Amino acid sequence: MTAPPGEKLQSNAAASFVAVVGAATTTLASFLVAFLVSQESKGFAGAFFTSTAVATIGGNSLALGTPTSLVYFMPQALTGGHPSPRGLIVQALRPVVVASCLVGVVVALLAPHFAELVSDQQVSEITTLVRTFAPAIPAWAITAALLGATRGLGSMTPTVVVSQVLRPGAQIVFLGTLYLFGSPSALAVGLAWMLPVVIAMFAAVIAVVRLGGFHGDRHVVVASAA
Repeated sequence: MTAPPGEKLQSNAAASFVAVVGAATTTLASFLVAFLVSQESKGFAGAFFTSTAVATIGGNSLALGTPTSLVYFMPQALTGGHPSPRGLIVQALRPVVVASCLVGVVVALLAPHFAELVSDQQVSEITTLVRTFAPAIPAWAITAALLGATRGLGSMTPTVVVSQVLRPGAQIVFLGTLYLFGSPSALAVGLAWMLPVVIAMFAAVIAVVRLGGFHGDRHVVVASAA
């Protein structure tokens, strides 16, 4: 049954409002994180921004194009095609999980060498931060893939709420709380930035479950040639 015009208009207005809130939260949180770290942790501010770049670029790259693929193929799975929504998500996530976890381990192991490559003065801080951020690489990649699934399931709201409100909002809350109690160590700052990335991953899983993305068989059915 087609939704009444008033209901559709209300839904579009709500989605637009959420998008505006998400954009504003991301912008404000990014500014506040940069301000706090640069003002309160001048000894390793450069190391912090270098390490976050490694985590975010690695995480986005290791999503391996699955967000776009899931947006495209999920509607077909929802209409009863093969694989099922659950099977499609499992199939898409396998290479992302394997590749991103392997890269996360490699990044943690090579952190001292990377630190020496990019800096002569902050080797210890960069090593600590890169190792702390290493778990964020698979978490970021898996979150990106799962949020692609939620868009394929017909909702933009989880993408905005998780990636533009929850994750940056939690980072600024965690970091702000740390700086209220003095000058935290590089490890504490790294954990305050990394933990919201992991929380966002679990929030993305919940969003997929609530939208019905894990319905059906997890196995991929391959049609045989006649």
